[in-house]
Amino acid sequence: MQQDYTRRAAALDRREAELRAKEEQLKRAEEALRRTGALAPEKNWPPCYPILHHDIAGEARRPPAPAALRACWVGRCAPLSAGADCTRAAALASVPRLPG
Repeated sequence: MQQDYTRRAAALDRREAELRAKEEQLKRAEEALRRTGALAPEKNWPPCYPILHHDIAGEARRPPAPAALRACWVGRCAPLSAGADCTRAAALASVPRLPG
């Protein structure tokens, strides 16, 4: 009886070692495929039942041009509004006050 258990334990240990070796081999093969690009990315959309991969960061990049255009627009509007404020202040300062 004891011999039967030791034989089964040895068989299970052998099987476990085989499975570990196979798992490592599969991991290496998967990594090689991923490096070559042959393996598709993990599916992540829709969250309830992933059927396709959606890479928002890679697909929807904000171009730098709108930021530069906005900076130019603000840089142009700031002096114009400052000039308008100064003109308004000068016009109000030159208005004669009524005696009273």
